[in-house]
Amino acid sequence: VTPELARLLGYWVANGNLGIAHTLGFTSANPKVYKDFIHCFKKCFPSFPLTVNKKEKVVSVSTSSAWIKSFLRDGCKMPMTRSKGKKIPAVILSSGIATLYEYLGAYISCDSWLHKDGIQFCTASRVMARQLHTVFTHLGLVSQLTASKEWARNGSGIVRSYYNIYMHRNEAHKLLSELSIRKDYEMGDPLPAYQNDVIPYLSEQLAALKTRSQDPSNYRNWIVNSKSVAK
Repeated sequence: VTPELARLLGYWVANGNLGIAHTLGFTSANPKVYKDFIHCFKKCFPSFPLTVNKKEKVVSVSTSSAWIKSFLRDGCKMPMTRSKGKKIPAVILSSGIATLYEYLGAYISCDSWLHKDGIQFCTASRVMARQLHTVFTHLGLVSQLTASKEWARNGSGIVRSYYNIYMHRNEAHKLLSELSIRKDYEMGDPLPAYQNDVIPYLSEQLAALKTRSQDPSNYRNWIVNSKSVAK
């Protein structure tokens, strides 16, 4: 797997439109991202045409090829599905660390929230969330996986399960130091070692333990209704 193919897969999984006939689409408002996507596509598939449309700040890039779609589906094991069925392609998971970093750099550039306290990811795919959480553990990084029920973000008016991964900035700095991130962000400095024993997301779980000791039925209700307890 070349670096360009790894990044291309990361872009498609993060922001790709993969579920329409032979069409493969990608959308981004970030010039660093869509320019690198175009570069990677031309490097991997130089003989295939690519259509680029720009509307205000948003660029849509698409191609129509049954051969490319078959290669991605059968060769790379990348599901041709909507957001709920997305997962990391098997060819990435079976490759080396350098390839994994290329993939993550592209994916995080599109589908993450980088802020002063760390990194957050949100996906409708349970498999994708568990894969990311496992990959981070494999890389020696600590992250928190949680689940919640929220209104669907596509405006359909249905309630959908979403899976969230949070990585504290101490861990995030370790990860980002290995990646090429193609978007601007500001993140606070890592906490000194003597302060890092304070786990920001633990307070709710500790409160639940106290509730459980007082009334087990309330604790069970909290587990059912909580939006942040890890599943």
